[in-house]
Amino acid sequence: MSEDAVTQDCTRLDRWLTAFLDDELDAVHVLEVEEHLGACEPCRERVALDRAVRSSLRATRPAASSSLRQRAAAALLAERAAREQAAREASAAHDDERPSAARADAGAASTRSAPKLVRVRLVAPLAVAAAVALVAGGAAYRTREAETAARVKNLHPATAHMASTFDRFLDELVEAHMQPPPPEVTDDDGLHKLNPFIGVRVSRPELTALGARYLGARMHHRQAAMLQYAVGDRRRVTLYVFDPARVPVDANRLQPRVVDNKHLYLGHVRGYAVAASERDGVGYALASDLSDQETEKAIVMAAR
Repeated sequence: MSEDAVTQDCTRLDRWLTAFLDDELDAVHVLEVEEHLGACEPCRERVALDRAVRSSLRATRPAASSSLRQRAAAALLAERAAREQAAREASAAHDDERPSAARADAGAASTRSAPKLVRVRLVAPLAVAAAVALVAGGAAYRTREAETAARVKNLHPATAHMASTFDRFLDELVEAHMQPPPPEVTDDDGLHKLNPFIGVRVSRPELTALGARYLGARMHHRQAAMLQYAVGDRRRVTLYVFDPARVPVDANRLQPRVVDNKHLYLGHVRGYAVAASERDGVGYALASDLSDQETEKAIVMAAR
Protein backbone atom coordinates (compact mmCIF):
# COMPACT_ATOMS: atom_id res chain seq x y z
CA MET A 1 0.00 0.00 0.00
CA SER A 2 1.37 3.41 -0.98
CA GLU A 3 2.11 6.10 1.58
CA ASP A 4 -0.64 8.35 0.17
CA ALA A 5 -3.19 5.53 0.43
CA VAL A 6 -2.22 4.83 4.04
CA THR A 7 -2.57 8.53 4.89
CA GLN A 8 -6.05 8.62 3.34
CA ASP A 9 -7.02 5.54 5.36
CA CYS A 10 -5.77 7.28 8.53
CA THR A 11 -8.18 10.14 7.92
CA ARG A 12 -11.06 7.86 6.97
CA LEU A 13 -10.59 5.43 9.86
CA ASP A 14 -9.95 8.08 12.50
CA ARG A 15 -13.65 8.29 13.44
CA TRP A 16 -13.77 4.50 13.98
CA LEU A 17 -10.81 4.18 16.36
CA THR A 18 -12.70 5.18 19.52
CA ALA A 19 -15.42 2.60 18.86
CA PHE A 20 -12.67 0.08 18.02
CA LEU A 21 -10.95 0.67 21.38
CA ASP A 22 -14.31 0.41 23.18
CA ASP A 23 -15.13 -2.90 21.42
CA GLU A 24 -18.22 -1.25 19.94
CA LEU A 25 -17.26 -1.48 16.26
CA ASP A 26 -19.06 -3.89 13.95
CA ALA A 27 -17.16 -6.91 12.65
CA VAL A 28 -16.71 -5.58 9.13
CA HIS A 29 -15.02 -2.39 10.28
CA VAL A 30 -12.99 -4.22 12.94
CA LEU A 31 -11.34 -6.19 10.16
CA GLU A 32 -10.78 -3.01 8.16
CA VAL A 33 -9.23 -1.18 11.12
CA GLU A 34 -6.98 -4.12 11.99
CA GLU A 35 -5.81 -4.36 8.38
CA HIS A 36 -4.97 -0.65 8.42
CA LEU A 37 -3.12 -0.95 11.74
CA GLY A 38 -1.04 -3.73 10.26
CA ALA A 39 0.21 -1.33 7.57
CA CYS A 40 0.35 1.96 9.49
CA GLU A 41 2.89 2.37 12.29
CA PRO A 42 1.68 5.84 13.49
CA CYS A 43 -1.84 4.50 13.99
CA ARG A 44 -0.50 1.41 15.78
CA GLU A 45 1.44 3.68 18.14
CA ARG A 46 -1.65 5.82 18.73
CA VAL A 47 -3.78 2.79 19.55
CA ALA A 48 -1.06 1.42 21.85
CA LEU A 49 -0.84 4.78 23.65
CA ASP A 50 -4.64 5.04 24.04
CA ARG A 51 -4.80 1.52 25.43
CA ALA A 52 -1.95 2.26 27.87
CA VAL A 53 -3.70 5.40 29.11
CA ARG A 54 -7.00 3.55 29.57
CA SER A 55 -5.23 0.75 31.39
CA SER A 56 -3.49 3.24 33.67
CA LEU A 57 -6.76 4.99 34.50
CA ARG A 58 -8.49 1.69 35.23
CA ALA A 59 -5.65 0.73 37.57
CA THR A 60 -6.01 3.99 39.51
CA ARG A 61 -8.70 4.03 42.19
CA PRO A 62 -10.47 7.07 43.67
CA ALA A 63 -9.34 5.92 47.12
CA ALA A 64 -5.85 6.96 46.14
CA SER A 65 -6.89 10.60 46.46
CA SER A 66 -6.86 10.33 50.27
CA SER A 67 -3.27 9.12 50.43
CA LEU A 68 -2.36 11.66 47.78
CA ARG A 69 -3.69 14.48 49.96
CA GLN A 70 -1.70 13.15 52.89
CA ARG A 71 1.51 13.05 50.85
CA ALA A 72 0.83 16.50 49.45
CA ALA A 73 0.22 17.94 52.92
CA ALA A 74 3.38 16.32 54.30
CA ALA A 75 5.44 17.60 51.40
CA LEU A 76 4.11 21.14 51.77
CA LEU A 77 4.81 21.11 55.51
CA ALA A 78 8.35 19.93 54.82
CA GLU A 79 8.79 22.67 52.24
CA ARG A 80 7.50 25.27 54.70
CA ALA A 81 9.89 24.08 57.41
CA ALA A 82 12.82 24.16 54.97
CA ARG A 83 11.87 27.69 53.87
CA GLU A 84 11.69 28.93 57.46
CA GLN A 85 15.02 27.31 58.26
CA ALA A 86 16.60 28.99 55.24
CA ALA A 87 15.19 32.34 56.36
CA ARG A 88 16.64 31.89 59.84
CA GLU A 89 20.05 31.01 58.44
CA ALA A 90 20.02 34.02 56.12
CA SER A 91 19.05 36.29 58.99
CA ALA A 92 21.81 34.88 61.21
CA ALA A 93 24.41 35.52 58.50
CA HIS A 94 23.76 39.30 58.76
CA ASP A 95 23.67 39.49 62.54
CA ASP A 96 27.28 40.66 62.82
CA GLU A 97 26.77 43.51 60.32
CA ARG A 98 23.73 45.27 61.84
CA PRO A 99 22.84 46.79 65.21
CA SER A 100 20.56 44.61 67.27
CA ALA A 101 17.56 46.97 66.94
CA ALA A 102 17.97 47.20 63.18
CA ARG A 103 18.27 43.43 63.04
CA ALA A 104 14.98 43.06 64.91
CA ASP A 105 13.15 45.54 62.62
CA ALA A 106 14.60 44.00 59.47
CA GLY A 107 13.71 40.50 60.66
CA ALA A 108 10.11 41.54 61.28
CA ALA A 109 9.87 43.25 57.88
CA SER A 110 11.40 40.25 56.16
CA THR A 111 8.88 37.96 57.85
CA ARG A 112 6.01 40.16 56.67
CA SER A 113 7.13 40.68 53.06
CA ALA A 114 8.93 37.46 52.09
CA PRO A 115 6.92 35.66 49.39
CA LYS A 116 5.88 32.15 50.30
CA LEU A 117 7.08 30.23 47.24
CA VAL A 118 6.85 26.50 46.63
CA ARG A 119 9.46 24.73 44.54
CA VAL A 120 8.25 23.76 41.08
CA ARG A 121 10.12 20.46 41.21
CA LEU A 122 8.08 19.53 44.27
CA VAL A 123 4.68 20.75 43.11
CA ALA A 124 4.77 19.44 39.52
CA PRO A 125 4.68 15.72 40.41
CA LEU A 126 1.95 16.39 42.98
CA ALA A 127 -0.11 18.26 40.39
CA VAL A 128 0.22 15.42 37.90
CA ALA A 129 -0.74 12.84 40.53
CA ALA A 130 -3.71 14.95 41.60
CA ALA A 131 -4.89 15.24 38.00
CA VAL A 132 -4.66 11.47 37.51
CA ALA A 133 -6.60 10.83 40.70
CA LEU A 134 -9.24 13.38 39.70
CA VAL A 135 -9.69 11.85 36.24
CA ALA A 136 -9.84 8.34 37.67
CA GLY A 137 -12.35 9.39 40.30
CA GLY A 138 -14.53 11.11 37.72
CA ALA A 139 -14.36 8.12 35.40
CA ALA A 140 -15.32 5.76 38.21
CA TYR A 141 -18.25 8.00 39.16
CA ARG A 142 -19.49 8.18 35.56
CA THR A 143 -19.19 4.40 35.25
CA ARG A 144 -21.24 3.85 38.43
CA GLU A 145 -23.81 6.40 37.21
CA ALA A 146 -24.14 4.64 33.83
CA GLU A 147 -24.50 1.24 35.49
CA THR A 148 -27.20 2.57 37.81
CA ALA A 149 -29.12 4.08 34.88
CA ALA A 150 -28.78 0.78 33.01
CA ARG A 151 -30.26 -1.18 35.91
CA VAL A 152 -33.16 1.26 36.18
CA LYS A 153 -33.92 0.95 32.47
CA ASN A 154 -33.24 -2.80 32.49
CA LEU A 155 -30.62 -2.33 29.76
CA HIS A 156 -27.13 -3.77 29.44
CA PRO A 157 -24.51 -1.19 30.64
CA ALA A 158 -22.87 -1.19 27.21
CA THR A 159 -26.21 -0.35 25.60
CA ALA A 160 -26.81 2.49 28.06
CA HIS A 161 -23.32 3.81 27.41
CA MET A 162 -23.90 3.85 23.64
CA ALA A 163 -27.19 5.74 23.87
CA SER A 164 -26.45 9.35 22.92
CA THR A 165 -28.46 12.53 22.96
CA PHE A 166 -30.60 13.18 19.92
CA ASP A 167 -28.47 16.17 18.95
CA ARG A 168 -25.38 13.99 18.69
CA PHE A 169 -27.47 11.36 16.95
CA LEU A 170 -28.39 13.89 14.26
CA ASP A 171 -24.76 14.95 13.87
CA GLU A 172 -23.75 11.31 13.36
CA LEU A 173 -26.61 10.86 10.87
CA VAL A 174 -25.45 13.81 8.78
CA GLU A 175 -21.82 12.71 8.98
CA ALA A 176 -22.78 9.23 7.74
CA HIS A 177 -24.84 10.83 4.97
CA MET A 178 -21.88 12.98 3.90
CA GLN A 179 -19.44 10.05 3.89
CA PRO A 180 -21.60 6.94 3.48
CA PRO A 181 -19.97 3.62 4.40
CA PRO A 182 -20.81 0.64 2.16
CA PRO A 183 -23.97 -1.37 2.94
CA GLU A 184 -23.60 -4.65 4.83
CA VAL A 185 -26.89 -6.20 3.71
CA THR A 186 -28.95 -5.62 0.58
CA ASP A 187 -31.86 -8.06 1.06
CA ASP A 188 -34.81 -7.98 3.47
CA ASP A 189 -33.73 -11.17 5.26
CA GLY A 190 -30.40 -9.60 6.14
CA LEU A 191 -32.18 -6.44 7.24
CA HIS A 192 -34.42 -8.37 9.64
CA LYS A 193 -31.36 -9.89 11.30
CA LEU A 194 -30.58 -6.44 12.68
CA ASN A 195 -33.75 -6.46 14.82
CA PRO A 196 -32.19 -8.01 17.97
CA PHE A 197 -29.36 -5.48 17.93
CA ILE A 198 -31.49 -2.40 17.31
CA GLY A 199 -34.28 -3.47 19.68
CA VAL A 200 -37.13 -2.71 17.29
CA ARG A 201 -38.46 -4.22 14.06
CA VAL A 202 -36.43 -2.89 11.14
CA SER A 203 -38.37 -2.70 7.88
CA ARG A 204 -37.53 -1.14 4.53
CA PRO A 205 -39.78 1.83 3.75
CA GLU A 206 -40.60 2.33 0.09
CA LEU A 207 -39.64 5.80 -1.14
CA THR A 208 -40.42 5.11 -4.79
CA ALA A 209 -42.83 8.06 -4.93
CA LEU A 210 -39.73 10.24 -4.68
CA GLY A 211 -37.87 8.20 -7.28
CA ALA A 212 -35.63 6.74 -4.55
CA ARG A 213 -33.86 3.41 -5.15
CA TYR A 214 -32.94 1.24 -2.13
CA LEU A 215 -29.20 0.46 -1.99
CA GLY A 216 -28.82 -1.52 1.25
CA ALA A 217 -28.40 -1.22 5.01
CA ARG A 218 -25.88 -1.58 7.82
CA MET A 219 -25.54 -1.17 11.59
CA HIS A 220 -24.62 2.19 13.08
CA HIS A 221 -22.80 1.79 16.40
CA ARG A 222 -25.54 -0.67 17.48
CA GLN A 223 -27.89 2.27 17.90
CA ALA A 224 -29.63 2.29 14.56
CA ALA A 225 -30.03 0.52 11.26
CA MET A 226 -28.83 2.82 8.49
CA LEU A 227 -30.75 2.43 5.22
CA GLN A 228 -29.40 4.08 2.09
CA TYR A 229 -31.32 5.27 -0.97
CA ALA A 230 -30.27 6.87 -4.23
CA VAL A 231 -32.41 9.47 -5.96
CA GLY A 232 -31.33 9.84 -9.57
CA ASP A 233 -27.60 9.96 -10.22
CA ARG A 234 -26.38 12.31 -7.50
CA ARG A 235 -28.93 12.76 -4.72
CA ARG A 236 -29.26 10.44 -1.76
CA VAL A 237 -31.37 9.74 1.34
CA THR A 238 -29.92 8.23 4.52
CA LEU A 239 -32.54 6.81 6.89
CA TYR A 240 -31.96 5.71 10.48
CA VAL A 241 -34.36 3.24 12.09
CA PHE A 242 -33.88 3.11 15.86
CA ASP A 243 -35.41 2.51 19.27
CA PRO A 244 -36.71 5.85 20.65
CA ALA A 245 -36.52 4.42 24.16
CA ARG A 246 -32.73 4.43 23.79
CA VAL A 247 -32.44 7.60 21.71
CA PRO A 248 -35.45 9.77 22.54
CA VAL A 249 -36.59 12.04 19.71
CA ASP A 250 -35.99 15.66 20.77
CA ALA A 251 -37.10 18.86 19.01
CA ASN A 252 -34.15 20.85 20.32
CA ARG A 253 -32.68 21.49 16.85
CA LEU A 254 -35.73 20.67 14.71
CA GLN A 255 -39.11 22.32 14.36
CA PRO A 256 -42.20 20.26 15.30
CA ARG A 257 -44.91 19.93 12.69
CA VAL A 258 -48.09 17.90 12.15
CA VAL A 259 -48.66 16.47 8.66
CA ASP A 260 -51.53 14.06 7.95
CA ASN A 261 -52.01 13.62 11.72
CA LYS A 262 -48.35 12.60 12.07
CA HIS A 263 -46.01 14.43 14.43
CA LEU A 264 -42.81 15.30 12.57
CA TYR A 265 -39.63 17.23 13.30
CA LEU A 266 -38.00 19.11 10.42
CA GLY A 267 -34.95 21.30 10.08
CA HIS A 268 -31.38 21.57 8.82
CA VAL A 269 -28.08 20.26 10.21
CA ARG A 270 -24.84 21.35 8.58
CA GLY A 271 -26.75 22.44 5.50
CA TYR A 272 -28.64 19.16 4.97
CA ALA A 273 -32.39 18.70 5.23
CA VAL A 274 -33.15 16.54 8.27
CA ALA A 275 -36.43 15.06 9.52
CA ALA A 276 -37.50 12.73 12.32
CA SER A 277 -40.61 10.97 13.54
CA GLU A 278 -41.72 7.85 15.36
CA ARG A 279 -44.58 5.40 15.09
CA ASP A 280 -45.61 2.37 17.15
CA GLY A 281 -42.43 2.50 19.21
CA VAL A 282 -40.08 2.77 16.22
CA GLY A 283 -38.01 5.90 15.56
CA TYR A 284 -37.10 7.26 12.13
CA ALA A 285 -34.62 9.99 11.24
CA LEU A 286 -33.28 10.89 7.84
CA ALA A 287 -30.87 13.25 6.14
CA SER A 288 -31.20 14.00 2.46
CA ASP A 289 -30.01 15.98 -0.54
CA LEU A 290 -33.65 16.70 -1.33
CA SER A 291 -35.71 19.85 -0.93
CA ASP A 292 -37.51 20.55 2.33
CA GLN A 293 -40.84 19.52 0.79
CA GLU A 294 -39.38 16.24 -0.54
CA THR A 295 -37.71 15.55 2.82
CA GLU A 296 -41.05 16.05 4.57
CA LYS A 297 -42.67 13.56 2.19
CA ALA A 298 -39.85 11.10 2.76
CA ILE A 299 -40.24 11.05 6.55
CA VAL A 300 -44.04 10.73 6.20
CA MET A 301 -43.57 7.69 3.95
CA ALA A 302 -40.88 6.21 6.22
CA ALA A 303 -43.06 6.43 9.36
CA ARG A 304 -46.22 5.31 7.61
